[in-house]
Amino acid sequence: MSRRSAIDWPPLICGAKVPVWVRLRDQLLTVLAWTLMHGRRRRATASLPQPVPLSLAAQAAACRPGSPAAGAGS
Repeated sequence: MSRRSAIDWPPLICGAKVPVWVRLRDQLLTVLAWTLMHGRRRRATASLPQPVPLSLAAQAAACRPGSPAAGAGS
């Protein structure tokens, strides 16, 4: 089994001898693949529970002594 040198990997398309349609095809396939992965991720995470909105102002008011949110007699 032969080892690939650092120059041989990854297989990059370099040079002017590559036709334009090959470059356009590769770019289109790449964009399509990323779009599909993004859509699948959004659908997969849509059913997860959403985080509870956090209101720091309401929590701070509840901690102040004498505030109505702190409770009676505090």
